[in-house]
Amino acid sequence: MTAPIVFVPLIQAGEGAGKPARKWKREPYTGPPPPADQGAGWVLPPGILVVDVDQHPGGADGWETVTRLGGCDPTLSYESRSGKGAHFVYRTERQVEEAPALHPGIDIKAQGGMVFVTPAARPLIEAADLGTLPWAPDWAYPPPRRRASLVPGTAAPSQCVIALAIALARVRDAEPGECNRTLNREAFKYALFMGDASAEAVEAFVVAGMEFEGRFTEAYCRGVVECGMTSGLAAREEDAA
Repeated sequence: MTAPIVFVPLIQAGEGAGKPARKWKREPYTGPPPPADQGAGWVLPPGILVVDVDQHPGGADGWETVTRLGGCDPTLSYESRSGKGAHFVYRTERQVEEAPALHPGIDIKAQGGMVFVTPAARPLIEAADLGTLPWAPDWAYPPPRRRASLVPGTAAPSQCVIALAIALARVRDAEPGECNRTLNREAFKYALFMGDASAEAVEAFVVAGMEFEGRFTEAYCRGVVECGMTSGLAAREEDAA
């Protein structure tokens, strides 16, 4: 793998702490790397997939999920920023979109995304031969997403408009640190109760998600929304069975 390792500096303190300090989404970051004693954002190159395992207080335990799924194959890994989880770095030959909350407590990061890297992990990544890493496990890949318009038995379009407006307002009012979970949860609930996963609804959620101070890319927000809506439609079908 010949793609260079790109570490983007992060804001160290005050407002925006932990967020990228330089532009990186729309154009490649070419500035200097941050000091070696600071954490950084690693912009994932093509062919790399990261399994992000974490424990959420009062919520999902990614480690329990990993055990249930059969574990993570030994590979390059390092402790996450919270100290309660870890990032497992794999190779992939597939075209992968980011998949937040693919499994309880597990996010999937891929090309075009960014993961936090601790100071201790930076030399490990720089020294690794990324082209010889193990392949990502099958459970790390999102299932094919179903994009559906209004399905039989759903609410009337006028009701969908009202429900969508309420859901988007909740997304925009999300507390710091709860943005992605709120986006996923509201997309799930909307699809579950309205039966609507139309392109128009998806785009509305994506736009709302991208308003989180520019923190999330369009691809990331789309992954969060479509994951939530797909799960909502599936739950709706189970309830109707």
